[in-house]
Amino acid sequence: MRIRRFLVIATLTASCAARAPRTPPVDPVIERLAYADVVANVGCYLCLLEAVSIYEAAAGRAEVPAKLFDAYLLLALRQKELGLSDTATLARARSTAGKLPAGTRDLEWMAIADAIPPNPSISSFAQAEFLATRFRQLREKTPEWKALVGAVAADDAIAAYLALALECDARLGGTAEPPPNLELGGDAPVVEYRRAICRGQPGDRATALLEREPRFVELQFFLGLRALGAYRLITAEKLFLKAYESLPDLPALTLSLAHVYLALEESDRAFEFYAKTLALAPDHAEALLGQGKAASYLRRHAEALPPLDRLIELRRSSLAEAHYWRGWNYFGMKVLDKAWDDAVRAKSLWVNGAVYKLVGLVANAQGELDVAELNFEAAWKLSEADCEAGLYLGGVRVEKRAWKASAPVSAKSSDCYVQEEARLRHEIEKLGADAEDPDRAARQLARRNHDLEEARRLQAAAAYHAGVAYWNIGARDLAMSYARRAAQHEQFRELAEKILTK
Repeated sequence: MRIRRFLVIATLTASCAARAPRTPPVDPVIERLAYADVVANVGCYLCLLEAVSIYEAAAGRAEVPAKLFDAYLLLALRQKELGLSDTATLARARSTAGKLPAGTRDLEWMAIADAIPPNPSISSFAQAEFLATRFRQLREKTPEWKALVGAVAADDAIAAYLALALECDARLGGTAEPPPNLELGGDAPVVEYRRAICRGQPGDRATALLEREPRFVELQFFLGLRALGAYRLITAEKLFLKAYESLPDLPALTLSLAHVYLALEESDRAFEFYAKTLALAPDHAEALLGQGKAASYLRRHAEALPPLDRLIELRRSSLAEAHYWRGWNYFGMKVLDKAWDDAVRAKSLWVNGAVYKLVGLVANAQGELDVAELNFEAAWKLSEADCEAGLYLGGVRVEKRAWKASAPVSAKSSDCYVQEEARLRHEIEKLGADAEDPDRAARQLARRNHDLEEARRLQAAAAYHAGVAYWNIGARDLAMSYARRAAQHEQFRELAEKILTK
């Protein structure tokens, strides 16, 4: 059984002599190697790092290279799963393989480990590129590899791990959930770990293994990903933070925490964790975009620009979003020429209502009312549920004195904000006090109350536009109705009264 490389079992027999046997001195190197064997057998990520460190320090001993090779192989596979680069580890495994006896399957095992694709849910741009260039070869070789490792999986923990890695990756063939051969291999903790993170497995399996062997802290990360996928944000946060205590240098983990905080509308914490991700993985496209968005939500326009500049410079994925958010921030800074360039570039790459609105806003600020109208109209056509698009479109038509065209759009926009106000009031009622985290509940309540006040203000603005437009086309009853709605907000009361008192 391959896993025996890590095992050292010794039996001692006591001497029958009357004289007590002399205790031989303990060799500290042997003691450390025995400890490395134990943690390598467990196979958790931190265990493998520790075992590799000990084996490397004693690599000159005859029994160590085989154990070191196995630890390297498992570590490389774990790095792929966790979104880390496995290149250096596999290079060290390849170097160590030259010291092993001829005729072993180590090089075959390493070839399979090298070819296994990285985790798709946390793969970087470089890993995606790797898949694009090698995917056909992977699909062609997978049946052969499955047969090779599957034949010895029962007696070889590394073969079992490789077999499960191939079996659990839907990109390499097979659609069953879970895979039919999930139970192949022995019951070593490292093999059970690979089963637990396989597609289609309930979280119970990972939780049970974590209870039996708490050193598998990376399972908290995978459980967090499941929770995040189900949009259970608070659960995901707790699991990620627990993993973060032991794995603070894992970019996929800091990135996942940043995504959670952005979804929870806690943009300051999201910005912090995107920054941590970029410190660990400079030029990570998702983190660059995320940091730019988080700074944008915080209205920290100057801080939003550098990550967005870098993302655009790299010309990677999300280029359209990067141009949109950079243009949005330039607009907030009143740098209209740069805002226009980015907005137009985003529009050329992305059919999106927010992009059309941004182009319209910049054009309106530059006095280009016809261009603004065309873009607000495009946004409104994409979704009449976009209250803001209707507000802007109705407003620019009022400015152009296009009363007949403005009236129905402005009225619909105001009605849309009435529904938005009702939705926000319902959310506020549901929030209440959070016994677990009253500070977070208070922050959420403050945000919703701010959103509610803004919805009331915009509802009144659209109603005022509708009132003015209807008055000018002679629809007096409708004009009065929307003017009364506008008058309910202090900002538009005086203006609305001019209609109501006519």
